[in-house]
Amino acid sequence: MVAPDAPIQSAADLKGKTIEILPFAVEPFLLHGHMWLHHWLTAPGLDAPRDITLTTMPWEALPSLNDYVAEGFKTGKFAAVAVGEPRPSLMEDKHVARRLATQNDTTYNNEYCCLTVIKRAIVDNDPETAAKIARAFRHAREWAGQHPREAVLAAQAAGYYGAAVPVEASVKAVKSLGFDSQLDAALALERAFKTRIESGAIKTDKTPQELVRLYYRKLE
Repeated sequence: MVAPDAPIQSAADLKGKTIEILPFAVEPFLLHGHMWLHHWLTAPGLDAPRDITLTTMPWEALPSLNDYVAEGFKTGKFAAVAVGEPRPSLMEDKHVARRLATQNDTTYNNEYCCLTVIKRAIVDNDPETAAKIARAFRHAREWAGQHPREAVLAAQAAGYYGAAVPVEASVKAVKSLGFDSQLDAALALERAFKTRIESGAIKTDKTPQELVRLYYRKLE
């Protein structure tokens, strides 16, 4: 996300500038946004430590993120912010920022952005229950992909998704994220391990394939 009137049109235009990222996108969390940013910046040949300055938003900025971002753009503290839904929709709705890119614009556009982890003890000792949990989440994911509007409204009604977030923008986001898509989870996990090792997010002497064998089990 960049300022609405910023001259920045692509990732290449961010060379020499500062991108502010969410506090849970760095150690010790290192969530998906960190990997997405890694892919997006390396695609045009940029090296984040050398060509881009990455700074982290303070936790206390999150409750009033729109105000924080607007002030940051105004003062030149940063040129862009990397945030995930529903924050982009809220920023666009209030004309605080515009999208420079989305997950679909990167080489990371065919991966899961999130995953459900089942406790190893359940997988080892009660595989049928583990399989039921996996099936339930898969069915819910597929339903959300096939019924994006109903999914957004249900999440808002249950209090899981902000009531102030624009519905239409959220429906568009759900459609773009491919909740009903299918892929080989083992291969996706292997690619994810590879990216995290290359970016320094995971420090290990094991190969991506070895990590998959250690931490992934097909339940059905």
